[in-house]
Amino acid sequence: MRKRVYLTLKALYHGDIASVYTCKLDGMSARVRNEISKLRKDYAVEIVTEGNFVGRNAAYFLDRADENIKRVKQLLERYEKKENQTIYA
Repeated sequence: MRKRVYLTLKALYHGDIASVYTCKLDGMSARVRNEISKLRKDYAVEIVTEGNFVGRNAAYFLDRADENIKRVKQLLERYEKKENQTIYA
């Protein structure tokens, strides 16, 4: 998983609003749609898209189903473990 995809997933997991606008302000990818698409297709994460959310083009939220949350938590832990191994190697 690329770092941008990880950062987007982490933001969604913690309940942050992920949209093109906020990601530009937070220094994340300006094309968050690419990360959302990768999460949906490659990692089977269920993400809900809300069009025109509070004046923004689109906002993305995690589906709060138990199975989806477990999957997301597993992906985050796997990435963090991989990063820790890379740092200490």
